[in-house]
Amino acid sequence: MREFKLYLGRMVVLRTEGKEAGVLDPEEKEERYGYIAFSKVDKDGKLLEAGFQTCHAKYLAESLKDDPLFEEEAHIEVWKYHQEKLYEFDGTLYDALLVAANEGAKYDV
Repeated sequence: MREFKLYLGRMVVLRTEGKEAGVLDPEEKEERYGYIAFSKVDKDGKLLEAGFQTCHAKYLAESLKDDPLFEEEAHIEVWKYHQEKLYEFDGTLYDALLVAANEGAKYDV
């Protein structure tokens, strides 16, 4: 199971440990990824990092509800900004999007 950190703040960042292997080309993204500001994937297409505005988290969660990329099981640590660990849980990357959608506004300051 891969481990991710979800950073809540003005910008939400979902990041895993791993070497950067590539960047999604904005021209090739499907419409449902439109709210992702930046992302990095490895050579196998596995998500390494994604960033998006906190105010877009709800819309992103709606558009990615059935996306196979976000069905991956992971251990997720939730952080306030990049400074304070709030809690951790096991779930899917989609669950991490739901946390951002439901709790992110508290940290968007």
